[in-house]
Amino acid sequence: MLLTNGSSGESNGNEKSQRRNESEQPSDLTPKQVARAMGVSESSVKRWCDAGLIHSTVTAGGHRRLSLESVQEFLKTNNHLNIDPDIFSLNFSFGKSERALERGKDDFVDAYLHGSESQMRQIIADYLDAGRAPAVIFDHILFAARDEIRRRIQIGKVDPYVDRFGAEICLRLMFELRSGFPSPKTTAPTAFTASLDGATDALRVDTADVLLYHQGWKSRAVGTMIPFQQLELLIREHRPDLLYLDVEEIRSFDGFFRELAQLIPNAESHATKLILGGTVRFDDERLRPLAFTAVPEFETLLQQAQKEFNRLRH
Repeated sequence: MLLTNGSSGESNGNEKSQRRNESEQPSDLTPKQVARAMGVSESSVKRWCDAGLIHSTVTAGGHRRLSLESVQEFLKTNNHLNIDPDIFSLNFSFGKSERALERGKDDFVDAYLHGSESQMRQIIADYLDAGRAPAVIFDHILFAARDEIRRRIQIGKVDPYVDRFGAEICLRLMFELRSGFPSPKTTAPTAFTASLDGATDALRVDTADVLLYHQGWKSRAVGTMIPFQQLELLIREHRPDLLYLDVEEIRSFDGFFRELAQLIPNAESHATKLILGGTVRFDDERLRPLAFTAVPEFETLLQQAQKEFNRLRH
């Protein structure tokens, strides 16, 4: 689903990360995981196994599993393959537990810190292959890792450029991911995603677009830093079925709620469903008189969007 090629930065990792990987790394990998990490076809990996170059076993269900130690030994003796060595420092544990998500977040933090596009791509792809929903991966791994990066920036442990550089990588990964999803039906409802003042980049807006697109909407990210007046014009001219507004910063809450109160009837008159989200934590007491709620996570966004999608189809 995600492309496997890409640039990689240096990644030495810290001692804590190394200890975690050594103690929790599973000993068996799937041929698909190894193939993606190496940037080769799955059939090549299976051929090496059949030739005895990589030790493998077969589960009771008939699935092939590869020994991590054997894969690493194979890499040492075949350095002409030009494989990113950092790939095999990752955790290959993608279980359904919260602990598995926490490990994914920690690995993503390491990859983000070192600008390793290949590792960031690998983490997202493997959690998708393990059956994790994209919204769960984005909420609990990608953006949880970015929150940690920003926390370290605030206390002076990380330079701000790290966040900007990592965000650009994530934007490329979003484009790859969206390209791999099937196109929505021509009769599908339309959705726009946008952000108001305060957004430092388009990552959250593009993420919402990718998720809604995957859900079946004819979705489009329309930009960042868009004033309320432009949003009113957007609704009037394009009449989207859904408009998701992402808010990362509010300079004046009084001004914000005043303009939001003006936008809502405009959206209702054009049958546009408004959904408000972002990193800002809103006062429910101020939203309640507007008969409005805010979604704190992308998972919640998709829950509300699915209800609207079902309503429009019926």
